[in-house]
Amino acid sequence: MALELLAQTFLGILYETEDRRVTAGFYRYIADQEPTGPGDLARSTGILQSVRRVGVPNFDADTAVVGETFKVDWVTIDDPDPAADTVRTQGQAKGAIAFERLEGCWIGDDKVYFDATDGGPARLGQLWEYDPGEDELTLVYQSASAAELENPDNVVVVPRTGDVFLQEDSPGEQFVRGVTEQGRIYDFAQTLLNDSEFCGGCFSPGGKTFFLNQQGGRSVDPADVDAEGALTYAIWGPFARGKQ
Repeated sequence: MALELLAQTFLGILYETEDRRVTAGFYRYIADQEPTGPGDLARSTGILQSVRRVGVPNFDADTAVVGETFKVDWVTIDDPDPAADTVRTQGQAKGAIAFERLEGCWIGDDKVYFDATDGGPARLGQLWEYDPGEDELTLVYQSASAAELENPDNVVVVPRTGDVFLQEDSPGEQFVRGVTEQGRIYDFAQTLLNDSEFCGGCFSPGGKTFFLNQQGGRSVDPADVDAEGALTYAIWGPFARGKQ
């Protein structure tokens, strides 16, 4: 399975994204017993399912309308650990939604937020919200211009506002872009020291400090003078509404 490691657990259910182009799935794993300690999840057995739009089998997520909310259900992957890479095709055979390269995933305010890095007609990115209580999926934001958002990867929910910070993985300069619950986008941070991607953003327990990384270059040669170094930032709030 080519499932993204940025998975999130909510009410004992693990939600997973898939970093695949064209036919990526959004999944949930329901363990037979809720994990309570380290290693429990790895040792568990359970059911893997892929999300499907009710009444519209094989819905193409790139055709979704911003602000649109629709009902979803889940189809079971019969062979969740196949010898070949067939998990997504199993889901598609049962009508699962096809996304364009899912990556970041985060829980906030009892909702699951995830992004499609290459989603949308412009292939610049989408932000999705899944409501487990209502089994509804909403396209919160879709980029039509690289100046607004270009290929979001990691995501995190701002604890005090409910905004979502999207961390770009795009060519050239990188941004952290914030998206409000109403779908308004704004710039929060921009790369200055190097142009490697932002990643791993998370907040301190009290929500006052935002920790953020730049991945750095991928060269393993210490003699490579052009390699970009990895960086970690601590950014202090207040992160209250109207303060971004």
